[in-house]
Amino acid sequence: MIRLYEGEAPPRADEFDLLVVMGGPTSIHDETDYEWLVPEKRLIAQCLDRGSRVYRNRVREMGWFPIRWRQDMVIRDPRFAGPWPRKN
Repeated sequence: MIRLYEGEAPPRADEFDLLVVMGGPTSIHDETDYEWLVPEKRLIAQCLDRGSRVYRNRVREMGWFPIRWRQDMVIRDPRFAGPWPRKN
């Protein structure tokens, strides 16, 4: 897990297999207020340039929702196996 908002450097697009982009209250035009949007947008562009596919969610999501670990995802897709911190 890379925390661009804490100043961590993003990886190159060829250094990973999966990118999950989560929403938030910011706009892609808020670079003045959120400098980390610049490297984030650059990384997403690199992924798209490499032929990555983008999927739109079937339903609109609004509000705060808990994110839970799903063991069945590891079985179906080993890329979800980590490494990232888990909170039980």
